[in-house]
Amino acid sequence: MIAGFVARNPGYSVQNVRKLASVRRAMREYDESVGGRCEYCGRPGDTDVHHIRPVAVAPELAGDKNNMISLCRGKHCHQVVGHMGDWKTYNLTVRSTCMAATLKDPSE
Repeated sequence: MIAGFVARNPGYSVQNVRKLASVRRAMREYDESVGGRCEYCGRPGDTDVHHIRPVAVAPELAGDKNNMISLCRGKHCHQVVGHMGDWKTYNLTVRSTCMAATLKDPSE
């Protein structure tokens, strides 16, 4: 649905795509589906839904739940894990990074 909208309206600001009701609903539903927990550290609450492929790069994927991952702001997981410490970059392997973190032995 988003891809068609973007294709029909090429001048539409990418930042406005995030404001579409369908995208906001998809992000909220995704966050609820993972229990509002950070998928890297497991901390509940204060999470951001991070787009693996950024909306600026792939606006047609803004509402795709396969392009989302929930990362917390509190321990800076969103910036460090999702953006590799620099908001201008993005980590395409963020999902596997999070899977590896959750497989670690907590006593280590």
